[in-house]
Amino acid sequence: MMTSINQWTSSAAGKFAALLFFWSLVLAGPVIFLHEAGHFLAGLTYGEDVRMTASSVISNTPATDYPPLQRVVQTGMGPIVSVVLTLIGIALIGRFRAFGLALAITAPARFIFSVGFLGVLAYRALSGLPPPSPSFDEHTVMTAIALPLWPLLVGELIFLIWVWRTVHRAMPDKRRWLAWGALIAGTVAGIFAWLGLVGPALLN
Repeated sequence: MMTSINQWTSSAAGKFAALLFFWSLVLAGPVIFLHEAGHFLAGLTYGEDVRMTASSVISNTPATDYPPLQRVVQTGMGPIVSVVLTLIGIALIGRFRAFGLALAITAPARFIFSVGFLGVLAYRALSGLPPPSPSFDEHTVMTAIALPLWPLLVGELIFLIWVWRTVHRAMPDKRRWLAWGALIAGTVAGIFAWLGLVGPALLN
């Protein structure tokens, strides 16, 4: 039973890791799709001519030409969907442990790349260089409201740390490293499968 997860045998922990790999592999693509669907539906709401691909939403109008509020809503809806999916995953851990853990990791995976941009900002600031203009959601949102990017990225970093701690505590003590390895491997494999095979076949 899940209530005795910390007393599992090595065999049970291995089976649980396999289940984590399966669910993270299966969920990685759909969470990317739902993230992009957030952008897509917001664009339709504003009457834009938009089209979804496996990894982005294409519009005939550049995001920089949108009014500020539309830019915030249309660009920010994707990350909001990712956060909501993460919270749903965490809420499900108690009843559907493997599924909940996998969703809680796959949904915010994209934030790792945007949070990593904090290092670029810090380096350029220390070097006396102006901040760059990257092409990702967080930068577009903060530019629209004329605020610096780093506070939002710090907030995402804190969110990721909280998610990591929550997921880590919900894992079995026995071979916890194996569970983490399964989650990461399944997520990476699922992302590549979606971006390279499944997504283009369905949307491109």
